[in-house]
Amino acid sequence: MSRSSKTYSCSICTYIQSIDIAKCEMCETPNSFRSKSKRTEDFTYDDTKVACPVCTFVNGGRHIRVCEMCGHEFDADDFPTKKIRTNKHDNNDEVKDSDDNNYDDETYKTPMSQNKEKKQKSIEAVEKPMNDAELRSYYNEYINILKEQRQQKRLSSDKQLHEIILKLFHSLQYKNEQSEGQLVFPYCQICYDQEEPVITMNACGHRVICPDDFHQYLSTRIRDGDLLPWIPCPAEVCSVPCDAKNIIEDGRLTHAELLSFITTYMLKKLSRNENFITCIQCQQGGFLQFGEPRKQEVTCQICNIKQTIEKGTDGDLDITFKQMIQSGHIRECPTCRLLTLKEKGLCNVIECAKCGIWWNWRTREQGHNGKDLKQRARTNGTLWEPGELWYQQDLERNNPAEFKALLERNGIKYDPNYVRGGWNED
Repeated sequence: MSRSSKTYSCSICTYIQSIDIAKCEMCETPNSFRSKSKRTEDFTYDDTKVACPVCTFVNGGRHIRVCEMCGHEFDADDFPTKKIRTNKHDNNDEVKDSDDNNYDDETYKTPMSQNKEKKQKSIEAVEKPMNDAELRSYYNEYINILKEQRQQKRLSSDKQLHEIILKLFHSLQYKNEQSEGQLVFPYCQICYDQEEPVITMNACGHRVICPDDFHQYLSTRIRDGDLLPWIPCPAEVCSVPCDAKNIIEDGRLTHAELLSFITTYMLKKLSRNENFITCIQCQQGGFLQFGEPRKQEVTCQICNIKQTIEKGTDGDLDITFKQMIQSGHIRECPTCRLLTLKEKGLCNVIECAKCGIWWNWRTREQGHNGKDLKQRARTNGTLWEPGELWYQQDLERNNPAEFKALLERNGIKYDPNYVRGGWNED
């Protein structure tokens, strides 16, 4: 960073501007020269590499006061004392232990370096409960949008679909709405194209992704149905839900993608309500039944198939199937009651294919976030059924092809570079 008597050059975007401003007019990086003038203490740091606790950039040099990437000024309390390990054979360097003994899949990864040492603040989106009148209105809106999608007729404008997404976003409640760190970069951390603009996420302020890659990120989430409780910021360490305006204005979603987003999200939320019954034929249409369970003859508005419904029943199942339920080999999702068979060699924390809730096969505990639920299961000793962790580890060592097939059959992305901490023989 350089400056004259009245100006300075931003360390991030190199824009030259007045030294009296608080942050860069171009990329909003804090003006470290202005903040340094207020400091009265002088800190001398070790001659080593240190990671910024805000943007995780690895700074080098002896007297590091300001992060060279984001301009964060190191204080005595947040000075990064942990050294960055450069030699994997040096056992004196501090290294974070392997995450767990379970194979965790990542649906979307950013290639940028992130600070794994810093504890993440929990940003939780919580669904507001609906009364009967609200549920009817929600259901009717879902059926109308689903009809448009199935008939492939453009009945709604993009503006109308945007309004529905805004309404869905505001139907959630949020806890601890504070982002972790200040991930602000001058160019996209996915494609590294320095000519592309970078989107500012309204909810957390992070700048990590360009519009094209943001569109790809949203499209992948929509395609995989990974929408609940909401789509999070694309930064790897941030779990703050994307503001709906970012999705609408910066996501570049097509009309078909908007329809898919809305119908997938609304169906998953409906499936969690005890008064909603999914159509046995199309698996997208459905019915509402309030009050006590009762047999009712209905016709699906989507596929026109007549059927008998009764909420809370399993329907007509053969004897063998009922025996598997009684023995526990097949269990119901605790939210939508979808019958689920867990394959041997997988941990107990699974995601319901119908309603998208995460739940524990043994305890039936529920959660929106699979990783948090797995951490609680590790603490309580309920992550694995007896012998199944050993089975998965043995399969990974001795039959990699079948191990990969096991993961992919259950919707888990295989990562050949994944390192577990449970059974290294070296």
